[in-house]
Amino acid sequence: MDRVQRYNQRLLREAAQEPRIIRSLEVMPGRRIRIDTASWDEYWGYADDLAAEIAELKNAWTALILGKFAARWRCDLVRAYFSLLTRCLDCHSRDHHLLSLLRKVVGFETIRVFGDCGGSAAAVLNTRHPVYLLSKLANPRAPDNPKYLPLICPCDEFPEGEAMYWHYRRIPLVRSGGGQLFVYPP
Repeated sequence: MDRVQRYNQRLLREAAQEPRIIRSLEVMPGRRIRIDTASWDEYWGYADDLAAEIAELKNAWTALILGKFAARWRCDLVRAYFSLLTRCLDCHSRDHHLLSLLRKVVGFETIRVFGDCGGSAAAVLNTRHPVYLLSKLANPRAPDNPKYLPLICPCDEFPEGEAMYWHYRRIPLVRSGGGQLFVYPP
């Protein structure tokens, strides 16, 4: 592994341990990455209709990160995420105009990857993504893979429009076990 790879892994590991939402990874010339993050409020904005569900998700998400991604915090995050998703879908189906919020819920913890070569990809961290963590709750001893995460759709605006991803490359962030980045090329 070369120096640039180690630098990128360290940068991403550090960002993953912060209670900020990782919005994008920009691959700079020389293969170094730049990480764009947002605070909770910057990401969610004003969402009065589902404020209680979003607050519950924030509490569970923060506990997971500050708890160093311990398995005991996963269930609360998964439960809060799917509760918010269900409630948002219910409200949207009743024509409450929550499409922008629904996009944020679906794109939560999904990272846009782009660079100067054009095009973009998507990525998730196995330690933070609630749908991925659902697979770990279903089968904690299974090897890390996105078996239960077949489709990725980031909420960020993409130049090519309807970006959907379904195959991946796995990049470990530590030598054995622990955090991994799953990158979904277009």
